[in-house]
Amino acid sequence: MNSECQLIEQVLKGLMTPNNEERRKNESQLMELMQKNKIGLVLCLTQILNSTSDPSCALYAAVIARKLIQVPEGESCNSSWKSAPEDIKEQIKTNLMNVLIKCNDKNLKKKIGNIVGNLYESVSFNKEKWETVLQYIADGFKLPLTPENAINIDSAVFILSKVFPYATEELTPGIDVFIDGFKKYFKEGSLEIQTNSVEAICEILGGYLSKENTKKFKDLIFNILQTILRCFESSDIDNLKLTLFALSDLAQVQPAMLKKNFQDIMILMGKIIENKKLDDDALRGVAFEVIV
Repeated sequence: MNSECQLIEQVLKGLMTPNNEERRKNESQLMELMQKNKIGLVLCLTQILNSTSDPSCALYAAVIARKLIQVPEGESCNSSWKSAPEDIKEQIKTNLMNVLIKCNDKNLKKKIGNIVGNLYESVSFNKEKWETVLQYIADGFKLPLTPENAINIDSAVFILSKVFPYATEELTPGIDVFIDGFKKYFKEGSLEIQTNSVEAICEILGGYLSKENTKKFKDLIFNILQTILRCFESSDIDNLKLTLFALSDLAQVQPAMLKKNFQDIMILMGKIIENKKLDDDALRGVAFEVIV
């Protein structure tokens, strides 16, 4: 790691100091770096992700990298990425995939997956290739569902939900493999894998597939409802929110997919709407939107 990256790692560690004056100094230095050379900073952050032994530093690096690489609302590409030299782009992509593959921390792995998902939008807009991401997804769905593999399967499903709209042509040939995987995950997987499966399915069904391929997902609608119910009954508000919003989006773009299970949907949404213990009124509002 070069001296610039070492400096940035020290700045990240300085953000965690209890000394207010020192922390403000490092925050100011970070802001200067973010304005000076965004893509160069992203490159250093991805190198830090691969080399640091400090978990908190890695989390800071991931959060800042995502902020720098995300596509602004209303735009189709990150401007810093669009103007970046090709060798820098390739190094960033390589760094991200290396750390994604070797990372065994669930929280950090998801944050890196978010960076990959955000970046893939710009990669797609520029008609660039990032085949290692697609291979990562395919490899994840081939893994046996064991406790040891759960973190990598969950990551593959999560990233699929993020990149499918931008890699529909490349990923559609694997639809049957994905469906078989979803069936297995709904039967035997953890709630987290099932939640990410719900998000992935609803994203895939967002109008990107042919009618023939769309129909293949009909039997999974009941599994989606079961997952929402499981989140609701276990008071897992974060995952309940994710799955409810995914179902609401699906109801908007593919209402015909839900007709067969409409009675079950009415009962489930009714339970959520009537539950006064839910602190988040927005959840009851989303549940109401699903059925109207």
